Amino acid sequence: SNMRYIKEHNKAGSSYKLEGNRFAAFTPAEYRSMLSKPKSLAKKFESAPLKHKEGAIPAEFDWRTKGVVTPVRYQEGCGAGWAFASAALQESMWAIYDRGLAHLSVQQLLDCDYNDDGCDGGSSDGASYFVLLNQYGMWMSDSDYPFKPYVGECKFDSSMAQSKFVQLTYTKNETDMAVTVATHGVLACGYDASAADFEWYSSCVYDNPDCDPWGICHWMMICGYGTDAGKDYWLAKNSFGST
Repeated sequence: SNMRYIKEHNKAGSSYKLEGNRFAAFTPAEYRSMLSKPKSLAKKFESAPLKHKEGAIPAEFDWRTKGVVTPVRYQEGCGAGWAFASAALQESMWAIYDRGLAHLSVQQLLDCDYNDDGCDGGSSDGASYFVLLNQYGMWMSDSDYPFKPYVGECKFDSSMAQSKFVQLTYTKNETDMAVTVATHGVLACGYDASAADFEWYSSCVYDNPDCDPWGICHWMMICGYGTDAGKDYWLAKNSFGST
C-alpha cells in the first residue's frame, strides 16, 4: 500500500521525508491526471539578456520572507500545474515591483490558452507568451475568474485586468537561475514529477535519483535556493495544496 511504502522509505534513511497526505489514497492513474504531457516553447523564442551587477550572490535566498509569495493553491484532478505556475510567477513579480500582492486567475489560461491543453497539460512558458501576445499581457483576478478543475468557455475581459507584464526571460543553467532569483525575482520551472513518492513529499531536500531532467511533466515556481546538510536545493511553490 501507499502508507507501507511511505513508512519503509522514512525508515531507510533517505535525505527526504514522506508523509501520508491527501494523496495517500490516490491510485497511480489519479496522480497522473494531475501531471502534464511534456511540452515547451523555449527554443522558439529568443531570451532577453539578463542585466545584473557583477559580484557574489547570497548563499541562500527566499522570496517568501519578503512577503511577495501568495499561498499555495490546489489544482485538484486537473493537470494544470503549468497554469498555476504561470499565475504564481506573475503574482510574485507584480508584488516584487511594488504593485501589490494580487491573486490571479488560473482559469483564464485553462479556458482561453489554445496553445496549451487545459487539464491535459501545457507549459508555463507557452502560457505566459499566450497572455503576452493574445491578451495584452493582462491578467484577471482569481475572484473575478475563479478556478474550476475543467476547461470552459473563455471569459477573459481586459477591462477587468488586475495585473500586466511585458517581457519574459529564460535562464540557461542553474547559475543563471540563482542569479535571477537573487537579483530579479521568481522563476517558473518544468520538472519531472512522475516519481510515485513526489506526491507524498514532506520535508528536507528531495533528490530522487530517478528524476529525468528531460521528462518534464509538471511546473512549479522557484522562489528561492539554499543548502541543507551539504545538499543544494531550490525552493519551489507547488500547486498540490498546503497539506
